[in-house]
Amino acid sequence: MLVTPDKARKYIERNKNNRPLRKKMVDFYADQMTRNLWELTGQGISISVNGDLLDGQHRMKAVIQSNKNIKFFMVFDVADDTFPVYDSGGARTGTDIFSIEGIQNAAVLSSGISKYLTFKNGTLEFANRSRAKDLFLTKKDFLEEYHLKEDEWDELGKTTVQIYSKLRLYSTTLILGFSAYLIFEKAHEKRIVLSFFKELVGIIPDQYSSTRILREMLIKQAFTTKEMTIKSKFILLIKAWNYYVTKNNVRTLKHGDTENYPEIY
Repeated sequence: MLVTPDKARKYIERNKNNRPLRKKMVDFYADQMTRNLWELTGQGISISVNGDLLDGQHRMKAVIQSNKNIKFFMVFDVADDTFPVYDSGGARTGTDIFSIEGIQNAAVLSSGISKYLTFKNGTLEFANRSRAKDLFLTKKDFLEEYHLKEDEWDELGKTTVQIYSKLRLYSTTLILGFSAYLIFEKAHEKRIVLSFFKELVGIIPDQYSSTRILREMLIKQAFTTKEMTIKSKFILLIKAWNYYVTKNNVRTLKHGDTENYPEIY
């Protein structure tokens, strides 16, 4: 179908469930259209059964910006619930999908839930070096997991941001993913798990020595030329947690890349 700028504006008005607009992508498409380099392909503009624009907002914006009439392959009556599995010119990230749903802390939650699912479905060795896609998990899986426990995930996301903002010892992805694993899979009280991380970064006083020792180690390491590996940092985190949850005051924490991941208590 030939899409005019006026027609594109009408589609954009029905752009209710799309990701944040990427201006550079619109500029690129518009430049291609202005220079008559745009070609008709099999990648369609998708319109839902309710008339909403599901896929194609950047192309529609480019039509308006270039003020050109452009032919597109159009697909109508697409089911609304297929949106999370769409990938267009620029692949939708987990953050895009969560943002579109109006979820606060979208980036933190999408990546943290991804990490949690790798912990849940794979070995620690696998989860530490691999991503959710290696387990054939999709962005729709992340979103479905979020909706199973929305209130709990929202609280974990908010607290993760607070912890990371205080002292950046570990990424938000690992903080949230590991916290969720301890709570949902190891059945620890949420209060205890979050207290551990808050003590680790100094939001609240240390109850046991492991949080203080780990904090001091990581701060000291940050000022050295030799960077600690991700594996070593994670092993130390597990050890600190194990000592913390068993109320064990220790004098030191040791680590090594060649050692296996310890059992998580």
